[in-house]
Amino acid sequence: MNNGFNEPEVKHGQVKIIKFNSDSKAKENLINYDKKKLKSVKIKSLSKKEKRKKKIKPSKSFYKSRGWLELRYRVLRVYRAKCMCCGRTPQEHNIVVHVDHIKPRSKFQHLELNFDNMQILCADCNLGKSNIDNTDWLTLSNNDIFLIKQSQKMG
Repeated sequence: MNNGFNEPEVKHGQVKIIKFNSDSKAKENLINYDKKKLKSVKIKSLSKKEKRKKKIKPSKSFYKSRGWLELRYRVLRVYRAKCMCCGRTPQEHNIVVHVDHIKPRSKFQHLELNFDNMQILCADCNLGKSNIDNTDWLTLSNNDIFLIKQSQKMG
C-alpha cells in the first residue's frame, strides 16, 4: 500500500517512523489511515444475559473497547490536549481533558466511532455540555465562540 510515502515492511514489535513534508500532510494521512482502520474494527456486543452476569454497563464496556481506545488516542494525537471550548490545557491549568462525542452517543450511536464526531474538551466543559448540546467547537470561528460565551454570561 502506498499513500504517497514509502512504507517499509515492519515486523511485530518494531516502530515505523514516517517523515512528512508538512503537518497538514501528516494530519491528512493520519486521518485517512484512521478511517480505513476503523472500518475493520468490530466491537463485540454482549447479550443482555452476559451483561447481567458480568454486571457491565454498556457505556462502561464501550469506553474499554479496543475501537474506542484507538480512536481516542488518534484524536488526542491530531488535536492535542487543549480544550476546544475554553482553551485550557493540562500543562498550564492542571485539568483533565476528555475526548468528547460532539453528537452524543446516547442519541447518535451510529457516530460513536466516527473521527469527525470527536472533539477535545476539559472535564468541566464536557460535563457541563452533557448530552444536551451538539456544539462543534472544532468548526466554530473565534468570533462565533466569543458570541456564544457572551450569551452564556448574559443568560
